[in-house]
Amino acid sequence: MRSLEQERAKFAWACVSEMQREDEERQREYRSYVRRLPSLILTSGLPNALAFYMAKKGVHEIVYQHLNDWFKSGECPIALEKDLLEWLVGEASTLQAFRATEEALLLLGWLKRFAESELEAGEGGGE
Repeated sequence: MRSLEQERAKFAWACVSEMQREDEERQREYRSYVRRLPSLILTSGLPNALAFYMAKKGVHEIVYQHLNDWFKSGECPIALEKDLLEWLVGEASTLQAFRATEEALLLLGWLKRFAESELEAGEGGGE
């Protein structure tokens, strides 16, 4: 039996592995956006951060979709059948939104670790 933390890591690894097949520019963008999203969530809230990433399209939208896919997976403790942002603004209670924020940040921790170790960093090796 695998722990929830192991499932998060497995899911994040699959997402970052998917991005390794992209060109270097998209890898750098993904790495950067995954690194920045936790701060945006903490300052603006999960719904605002998700809406921003969804609206930006391109690699931002891939990051959004990876989060959304986690919440729709059978492994996430908050199992959703609909879009994460739609659920947050339409149905989630304050407590559920808080828990979803916590879950998103936990997954982003793994995405960030794997993206930093596996994806192109660009000139200077980081930001």
